Amino acid sequence: FAVDAFAGVESGVPFELQVAGQAAQVVALVPGEYVKANITLDPTHPLLDHHRIDRAAVLPGVGGIEIMRGAAALLDPRAAEAGFEDVRFSSPLKIFKIKSFDAEVEIIRLAETDSGPVYVGRLSSRFVDPRGNKIGSPRLHHECKIVVGSADLSESKPFETWKQSVWIAERDIYSVFFHGPGFQFLDSVLVQGRGSAVRFRYHDTEHQGAMFTDWIPGAIEAAFQAAAALGLESQGIMALPVGIGRATVYRTDSIPLEGELVLKRQDSLEGPEARTTMTFDGVVKDGDGNVIVALEGVEMVELGQSSGFPSRMFEEIVAVDDISQEIEKDSGAFVSQTLDEQEALEYAGKTIPKRAVEWAAGRVAAKRCLQRLLATSGGSAPQPSEIRIIQDEQ
Repeated sequence: FAVDAFAGVESGVPFELQVAGQAAQVVALVPGEYVKANITLDPTHPLLDHHRIDRAAVLPGVGGIEIMRGAAALLDPRAAEAGFEDVRFSSPLKIFKIKSFDAEVEIIRLAETDSGPVYVGRLSSRFVDPRGNKIGSPRLHHECKIVVGSADLSESKPFETWKQSVWIAERDIYSVFFHGPGFQFLDSVLVQGRGSAVRFRYHDTEHQGAMFTDWIPGAIEAAFQAAAALGLESQGIMALPVGIGRATVYRTDSIPLEGELVLKRQDSLEGPEARTTMTFDGVVKDGDGNVIVALEGVEMVELGQSSGFPSRMFEEIVAVDDISQEIEKDSGAFVSQTLDEQEALEYAGKTIPKRAVEWAAGRVAAKRCLQRLLATSGGSAPQPSEIRIIQDEQ
């Protein structure tokens, strides 16, 4: 944005503030219309130090969002709790050295709606010569629209039960992901069996308060990581976020508990690399089941192929009534196709029909899990009658 496009801009004596835990200096301000600030990014701060890729400190997308809404709050305090549209992480802002790095944030009022103003924010940087002079055109890193105004509370619906899923624990997630302690916002993820959706449990970090003014950035970051976990588990790719179509914020004072993302579209970028893109919609809820932020058009792009998580738990829900009906239809076929010889003898020795069906349903669920595990591990899945489930001696 050109500062001289605004009449009456007074740079005057710059004033200082903190945004996303980083020192900032406001250099131009037109109340309600425009603000420009220089941001001194500290690579030793958790916002950057705990978000390193190949040893370079990389400003996370949610860090850029936090900086832009913090600057917009100088024009309208309501922007501190605003939603976002057309979020783009155009190019990564990387810091390779230990010393601080200067960036610029600019906010301009774009339009006025019935609920409030809409601002456009941009975060950029410039190359600096050995003498400290800025040269060349600004490099755009992050941009978004900041939409001020209250959002109608979203109706919260319980998550549906998945019959097949894969559960991955925090320790296994972060043994593969690059995120440091400040960004380990996932307690666990649950990937739907067909790889079409993912759920997560949120885990707060001790550094959250030093980076963000409320819970929303951490909740969005958890959603990004959950989407990446789905890509890794279902397709063997490591993916990073490049944008959000819309983020509607309903509550900023509620602690996130869980979230769900549904894969809406998958494409392949043109070019020699043919990288995969995945687009998700989803929600994050608090402990009372209230939606605190709804996400539309979360776009993830493949960074590269990656090995899977070191361990995960396959889950299968089998309805006992379904097994009961299958047995009633043809008991002999069920036993011969599902149970091995020893299991068939044990099943025949059960005198209470209800307990026999429940026992059989447990074997069906366990064998299906094992078949899925072997299929995803590159092996051939045996037939159910070739698998024996025995009781643990303990």
